[in-house]
Amino acid sequence: MALNKAAHEGFARFFEAPSRESLRDLLKNSIGETDQIDFKVELPEKTKLAKHLLGLANTGGGVLIIGVSEDDEPWAVGVSEIADKADIQKQLAPYLPSTLSYEVLDFEFRDSEYPSLKEKSFQVIVVESDSKELPYLCRKAGDGIKDNIVYVRKGTNTTEANHDDLQRTINERLETGFSSSSVLVLEEHLAQLKVLYSEIPQMLTSMSAFKKLFEDPGGGITSMITRKPNPHYPKEAYDAFLARMIECKKSRIEKILDQ
Repeated sequence: MALNKAAHEGFARFFEAPSRESLRDLLKNSIGETDQIDFKVELPEKTKLAKHLLGLANTGGGVLIIGVSEDDEPWAVGVSEIADKADIQKQLAPYLPSTLSYEVLDFEFRDSEYPSLKEKSFQVIVVESDSKELPYLCRKAGDGIKDNIVYVRKGTNTTEANHDDLQRTINERLETGFSSSSVLVLEEHLAQLKVLYSEIPQMLTSMSAFKKLFEDPGGGITSMITRKPNPHYPKEAYDAFLARMIECKKSRIEKILDQ
């Protein structure tokens, strides 16, 4: 379901700056579940919760509000107990990719000019979506959830993405111009360069002073060894090369920002 203007503004205020006041307004004026808003009376079991968060992340982000009925006309019932945030994160970790960003927030209404919220508590999970990281795939199979599957929100439901959904998601990522493969290539190049640097000594050790040991026995064995720069070692050290590349990258970014 698409959000009307008033509902969209209420959602945007809460999504951008979650607070008791913005949650109160969102619940007071809510039209029900949408692609961006999901209601649950109680905290779902871990695999179902993971599925809902993946669906929100793959559909532009959104919020999962716990303590609200899922009827056609949502009713704020509150939660009997606030779940521990660390436990929630621990349970979700096996199923969600590390790139999926979310936050668990607790809200308590001791007093409220909106009577339906008074003396009630709610938990809200705010799910971010970064187009450069799309699609967010499930990492592990479980009850009602499959690994390596893209889930999306469609109105009140979280479902497996179909062909059109996948095309939309892929196109959204392509529009950012970001490619993770370039990052991997850079890391591989640097690793190989580091190996090459380690294969050639920066200093050469010479035993040419062996004769001196006999001329000056008290000099000790250290007088047998001399060190001199290796003429074949790169003029620019590995660290110096990286420092120069960083300056080049900074200069390029500054030029882009000045355009």
